[in-house]
Amino acid sequence: AASGTPTVAFPVGGLKESIVHGETGIHANSLDQFIAAVELIVNDKDLRTRLSVQARARAMTFSWDRAASKSLAALEAAVPGVDDLERAAQLENSPPLAAAAKAKAAASRDREGKASL
Repeated sequence: AASGTPTVAFPVGGLKESIVHGETGIHANSLDQFIAAVELIVNDKDLRTRLSVQARARAMTFSWDRAASKSLAALEAAVPGVDDLERAAQLENSPPLAAAAKAKAAASRDREGKASL
């Protein structure tokens, strides 16, 4: 999607959420539908262009910073009362908690840096 390629996929797992049917690509529920959708996109330039533009625009709304923030929020919600994620990561020897703690510290430093401007 980030390269502006419209997608045809079976609506399973993350594909169901990442591809918006009719906007950024097409969901197919069978092999026949999959083939028909690919043929449609290949043969319909207007549809291909519209899906391409919308796929790229949607892909640009995702970022590692946003993913890290959402992951951190989920981890903090899952561990009530634990404010120090770095300490929790050490106690549990958890690479995901350690990564979340680093992301939280970096975000805090960024906020402090912007506040001093």
